[in-house]
Amino acid sequence: MTQLHPPHPTPSLRSPWWNLSGASALLGVTLRRLTRGQRFWTGLLTALIPAAIVAIGRSQGQPPPADETEIDLVLGLMAQVLVPITALALASGLIQDEVEEQTLTYLLLRPLPRPLIYLTKLAAAILLSIGLAALATFAVELAIHADTPDRLSVALNRTGPLTAAFALGLLAYNAVFGLLGLLLKKPQGVGVLYILLLEGTFANIDFIIRRATILYPVRVLALRWLHLGDHFNINLASAPPDAECIATLVGVAVVVAALGGLVFARSEFKVKTPETA
Repeated sequence: MTQLHPPHPTPSLRSPWWNLSGASALLGVTLRRLTRGQRFWTGLLTALIPAAIVAIGRSQGQPPPADETEIDLVLGLMAQVLVPITALALASGLIQDEVEEQTLTYLLLRPLPRPLIYLTKLAAAILLSIGLAALATFAVELAIHADTPDRLSVALNRTGPLTAAFALGLLAYNAVFGLLGLLLKKPQGVGVLYILLLEGTFANIDFIIRRATILYPVRVLALRWLHLGDHFNINLASAPPDAECIATLVGVAVVVAALGGLVFARSEFKVKTPETA
């Protein structure tokens, strides 16, 4: 037996968009739920991989130059793989997990408009993914500058710009993967293909198609803010200005998140009832 959830809440459950107390409560619940899941702990361990790589390199007695390590590990491995994978793990199952765990009914009974429910859960995934990215960035920067006398301040000063660039990218990544989770029952495979093919390949090709990727503006901002020069076939002199890169990432996030809220509001969900599960 299945239970069908209509695409719109009943009139008695309608609530104004400015129900901030209800949204903040849902935000807290979603954050606690995400941090208790296996995906979070997998993401946390994955986030520490770059720092572990640097530590292993140092144990061999031949640590590479700091700039080279930042380019290869932080703007290479982290920006191209770990950051989007974190967003995919957290955002793609925001609603599908509720369906599979039979908790969607309780979610929809909250006195909040459906789009606000989705956007609040998406905000939780964004906040958590940014936190993980900040932790991973600080850990690897601290490892890179371990021999520097003022390594803590240096690591903090470089973590700030990198986290800001990653945060802008995570706004867009979470919005994209959240929408993917609404459209597909198993979005993870498609999400991995998206990361490998579009972000991992086209963003590294000096052709106009790279401007359709999220990774490209993130790298442009990070290279400029850290004064690392031209890398990844990016000519900073001809690359889009910072304001355009920021507007692109925020614009993608806003448009796709709004589309996700609309899809969620108009979708019907069939779940098994607890008595017949």
